[in-house]
Amino acid sequence: MRKWCTWASATEAIIAVLLLHGSFGTAGAGPAFEVQFLAPRAEPETYANLILPTVSAAPTPDGHLDDPCWQKAMVIEPFFPCGGPDLVAAQTQALLCCDNAHLYVALRCTEPSLESLKTSHSRHGEEVFHDDSVAVFLDSASMGVDVAHLAVNARGVKYAGRCDGLGDIFGTAGPPRLFSRPDDAAAWRAGVARDATSWTAEFSIPAQAITGRREILPGEIWRIGLRRQRAGARWPKVTSACAFAAAQPDMLPPMRPVQLGIGPIGFQVLAPDNWGWGDNEAVIRLTNPGAKALSLSVQAVVAAPPAGEPARLYSQRLDVAPGGDLKLRLPYHLPSRGGRCAVLFSAVGAGGQPVYAVQEHRVVLPTVPLAVQSTDTHMLLGERWQAQVRIFLGVGELKRAHLSVSMCDTHGATMAHWEGPCPSEHAIVRLDTKGAPPGNYQLKFRLAKTQGESLAERSLNLRLVPRWRE
Repeated sequence: MRKWCTWASATEAIIAVLLLHGSFGTAGAGPAFEVQFLAPRAEPETYANLILPTVSAAPTPDGHLDDPCWQKAMVIEPFFPCGGPDLVAAQTQALLCCDNAHLYVALRCTEPSLESLKTSHSRHGEEVFHDDSVAVFLDSASMGVDVAHLAVNARGVKYAGRCDGLGDIFGTAGPPRLFSRPDDAAAWRAGVARDATSWTAEFSIPAQAITGRREILPGEIWRIGLRRQRAGARWPKVTSACAFAAAQPDMLPPMRPVQLGIGPIGFQVLAPDNWGWGDNEAVIRLTNPGAKALSLSVQAVVAAPPAGEPARLYSQRLDVAPGGDLKLRLPYHLPSRGGRCAVLFSAVGAGGQPVYAVQEHRVVLPTVPLAVQSTDTHMLLGERWQAQVRIFLGVGELKRAHLSVSMCDTHGATMAHWEGPCPSEHAIVRLDTKGAPPGNYQLKFRLAKTQGESLAERSLNLRLVPRWRE
């Protein structure tokens, strides 16, 4: 999820200082506003893909993990509990690696009561994920539409299916919709073994079963989710744990983009901090260190609840020359309302495969695109009052917006006023109270389009106290 910058992080360079004095008493002697707009931070997004090591010798999927490739594998731990604190004592460790045709996954499951393992399903294709089991979820297109679901129980019985994973990517409610494809079960292998304190499942998954292609292209990206189900000791209560982050037991586990080997391109999203309503823009940097030109489609997929709303696709096609290093601006649109939404940036090869790079951003937009924060509600006459202002509009909308600030007395008379364009989404507003009489005042903030249409209004109360009361 993307982290909003805090009010305390206003260390950016000032790009505009706009002053306007109000009129109270003699000219220049009344209260006055000063507004400073701050530049958004320009540093790139930091987003590291998990890069799986490639191995030269394939393991035998028997659950024993005695093959040399597992010494080189990536280790993912801990798993996060989804069903209760008792899972902390029964941790799970995942191992992942690949070659040019297969993905290899092993899950070592600590179990304090091996005699209580529940394995009621005995035929391949049955819903073994209700037993003590582990499951791997794979999305080679990184779109969440057709996610492979491979599971094996502690007895070694396999299940293969497909499900709609949009709920995972875009945060929509409801469990995944399963639709089984029994023919997938024969395309991959799994084995299970036990020792004194744990049981282990080992998967060998050919690329052809997931993508339809015989080979894994170097650097292509699959989204991977891992889940362990515990049922035996607490049946019929089923508890579970997931890699990467916690999830609800009836939802898909969190899925993380994983890069299979070293990729042919460099991909960075230099998105600014001002995610907001309406027209937004991402600056994307692409590098091609290879000796061949790459033909790519750079995409942004935007989706927002409620469930059932179609996702919007924004894309640009381009060729990146050998040794090329270029930036492009990709416009996209976020809903002009509050709520959760997600943006999925990707670089995709010709014909939609393979996916070379993915970055996911989950955004929570406020219901009103204007926020004002101040800790000062009482001040001595002559002191300077200060507030932080955050405008939640996209880059395109921000260019067409105006902000106004007014200081009004209890009769509605304006004591000071400022208005002007919004060069950025973050501003510091200061009020010099010199010349204002003691009493109660209202500070009004209004965000509007240049045509005058109001977008949001906020107000704060301020009481000015004479100095003789110190």
